[in-house]
Amino acid sequence: MPAAVEFADVLVANYNRWLYSMVRPFLGQRVFELGAGTGRFSRFLLNEKFPFLLLLEPSPVFLQSLSSLVPGKENVLLIHSDIESFERPDLYGSFDSIISIQVFEHIENDEETIARASHYLRPGGKIILQVPAMEWLFGHWDKQIGHFRRYTKKDAIRLAKAGSMKIVQTFYFNLPGTIAWYINFCLLKKDFREKEGAKSLGKQGIFFDKWIVPLISTCEKIFHPPFGIGLQIVMEKL
Repeated sequence: MPAAVEFADVLVANYNRWLYSMVRPFLGQRVFELGAGTGRFSRFLLNEKFPFLLLLEPSPVFLQSLSSLVPGKENVLLIHSDIESFERPDLYGSFDSIISIQVFEHIENDEETIARASHYLRPGGKIILQVPAMEWLFGHWDKQIGHFRRYTKKDAIRLAKAGSMKIVQTFYFNLPGTIAWYINFCLLKKDFREKEGAKSLGKQGIFFDKWIVPLISTCEKIFHPPFGIGLQIVMEKL
């Protein structure tokens, strides 16, 4: 499973780089990645020289992939835990930034999680989330991969209130992705876990990453679309 996921991440390397570029301006010196997964974004964090980087991951399967990325890095701590059972977080001090990419949609009680996460921030520290967007895109594939919801800007207000934080920024991104998602999962109801479906997804991913991402990343730097496949939320601790 991790190898397959890592391979899929390679297919969309330009996309991952673009998503990270949107997060990077909000990262401080002490960074906490909540739900590091296979290291899709941890790789970018590890390439930088943060004084302290904490990677938290509850899955033992994904932890194996992450472990191969961090040997010899004294400024990096990898912990096998979810945030609910994260023991003695006070040992690691407060953080400037908490980053969580494509994680909160998998958490049933996201308000409780954001409130807990905000405790680990210094005053003025930021939580940066990237989550799936557009409620009308929610369908069978979201359910199969463990999504409880897709987000809107109203949800950003809800989360900020739960964490006693203020919203710094919210914007949708990847407008063309909504079209592809709607066709594949809402109309055709494809299952990419099957062999043929996975092959089709791979081809779509290569084409999208090579030809579409350079175009939309340039355009969406100039103006944010009115809707998109994803939503970035930046909140600041009061």
